[in-house]
Amino acid sequence: EYYHEGLMQDCITQDNIHGTHLAVRHLWNLGHRRIGMLARASGYGGFHSTARRAAFVTGLLQFGQVEPAAIGQSERFDAEGGRESARLLLDLPRPPTALVLAHLEMGAGLFDELAARGLTPGADVSVVAWGTPSTKAECLGHTRWKDLPLDLVSWSREEMGRLVVRMLQARHLNPLIPVMRISVPATLHAQGSCVQATGK
Repeated sequence: EYYHEGLMQDCITQDNIHGTHLAVRHLWNLGHRRIGMLARASGYGGFHSTARRAAFVTGLLQFGQVEPAAIGQSERFDAEGGRESARLLLDLPRPPTALVLAHLEMGAGLFDELAARGLTPGADVSVVAWGTPSTKAECLGHTRWKDLPLDLVSWSREEMGRLVVRMLQARHLNPLIPVMRISVPATLHAQGSCVQATGK
C-alpha cells in the first residue's frame, strides 16, 4: 500500500490524485473558494501525505487557483496533530470555509478545535476526509465524533487484496516483467458534512 519514489518496486495504492481531486471538486461545486487541507508534514507523512498534498495543489490549479494553497501540517499523526494543523488554518486572516482531511487519524483533533472555536463541522465548516467507513470507526469510534456524518473519499480494500494476489502471481510467473504500479480508484461518499458555501 506504500510506494517509495525512485525505487524499482511493485505497488498497489489508493489513487491519491484522483481521490483528492474528487474532494476539491466536491467542495468547489458547493461554492467554496477558500479550501484548506490538513495533512502530515513533509518528511513525516510518507507517500500518501506527499501525494495528497501535491494533488490538493493541482486540484485547485484546475479551477485557476494559483496562490499558495492553505495546507495545515503537523509532524504528529494523531488527534493533537489534527489540532495543530487546524489552528494553522483557522488562525489565517481569511480561514477556509471547507477542509480536506488527508488522514482520519488527525480527525478528532480537527473536530475538537472547530468545536472549541464555536464552529460545527458539517455546518459552519465543510469537511471531506480520506478514509473508509472502517477507518472512520477505528479513528473516531472512541470519540464524541463517532456518529458525525462525514463525507469520505474511499477505496476498496477488498479490491486491493485481490490485486495483491494477482500481482504476486504475475511476478512469480515472470520475474522480468517491468515494475507494476496500480492505483485503486477512489470514490466520494457524501454523508452530509459538506454544505453550500454562504459567501462569507
